[in-house]
Amino acid sequence: MEQTCDDTFTTDLESFLHGISTDNPDIHECAEELRTLILKQIMAADDIHRTTISHQERLLGQQRHGLVAVLAHILTNWTADWLFGSQISEVTQPLSDFTTTSMTSLKSEAMQHMDERTITGPTDNHMPRVFYCEMLAIHFFSGARRKGDFQQWIGTLRVPGGFLLTAISVDILFNETLGDLTNRETQRRWIGLALTGAVVAALMGPPCNTWSVSRWRSLKGLDKGPRPVRFSDAVFGAQSLRIKEIRHVLLGNSLLFFAFDMVLALGLLRRVAILEHPDIPVREADVPTIWKTGAFGAIQRLPGVQILQIHQGLLGAHSPKPTRLCVTGGVDCRKHVDHHSVFPMPPPLRMQKEGANFATAKLKEYPSHLCSAFADAVQDWIDSESQNFVLEDAQSFALATQELVEPFRVDYTDLFEIGADTRGRASH
Repeated sequence: MEQTCDDTFTTDLESFLHGISTDNPDIHECAEELRTLILKQIMAADDIHRTTISHQERLLGQQRHGLVAVLAHILTNWTADWLFGSQISEVTQPLSDFTTTSMTSLKSEAMQHMDERTITGPTDNHMPRVFYCEMLAIHFFSGARRKGDFQQWIGTLRVPGGFLLTAISVDILFNETLGDLTNRETQRRWIGLALTGAVVAALMGPPCNTWSVSRWRSLKGLDKGPRPVRFSDAVFGAQSLRIKEIRHVLLGNSLLFFAFDMVLALGLLRRVAILEHPDIPVREADVPTIWKTGAFGAIQRLPGVQILQIHQGLLGAHSPKPTRLCVTGGVDCRKHVDHHSVFPMPPPLRMQKEGANFATAKLKEYPSHLCSAFADAVQDWIDSESQNFVLEDAQSFALATQELVEPFRVDYTDLFEIGADTRGRASH
């Protein structure tokens, strides 16, 4: 399909409307023709939406009610499902409820419509009134289980007598429904569980492939990686993207918003949330970063938040990998990261193909020493809050919680290997 330039949509729209001679056009037929025209544009969807609104308002003043009805139909049905039609399976990955998401509000909804009464923490210190016999430490976006991962190190921690600390790894690899963290209902279930106080710690490193500074080296011809799809003035997606790039950006946005929601929920309860993502580039001012978003600006104002910069290479990663961490719960993660930083700094990796994957694919997995540092920080939180653990007052999980957690009680095996996009795939 031949694409037209960014600045032609206004002219194209006017030509399209001028070509409708009847006062009572077939709304559905005209809307389908206009949808096809829109799909040829490289202009940002928001700009197309605003242009359509301005034309509708102008035509309303001219009492061109037939044309107003056509544009009203477009604006009423302005969703990814309507716009992409049969191509929706190429746009959303995995297929969840992006199809009914307004194109003008692709943002987090996990915390919306949440009943405030489900938050069990009092307002004075945010500590939950309820403790459970079984406490959860969750690694979201975990990928395949592997030796020395976060779940394994959590399994070595001490807890007060009579209590059980369970670590689980949540990923679509293990359950296609409850591990699909792009699905709004699944997001709400996990956030709802956190707000009950059942989750004492969560580690989250939402996929960073669309944020990577390596894409900018490709733009400069320094390596052969994919091009940038985000910019400092368009952090949630550039204006001109290919279908495959749109899919990756929407997926990345949805998972990032879920991570922000989880950090907010646990931060308000003074539980341990660890958010990991690439650090702010030092010499690349135009490179986008989650750490400069308004959402994170609000999160870092929570009480007991620690922000630290690390190099995963010093903890055993294959490249320096400058990383920034946001840690809630009032724990000092820095001392544990410093304690485990025992490796010499490795050289950088170039974003080039190694077999089916890019060379940087191996960096998706946290080095064991970093996971151990994270677990040590969780241990500090447990030790500091142990006086609040009263076995006689502890509750058991409801059946719905057990059903949510059970698919992710996964033991480490050698049945998985690193994959290109799924962060792990079954080997054969």
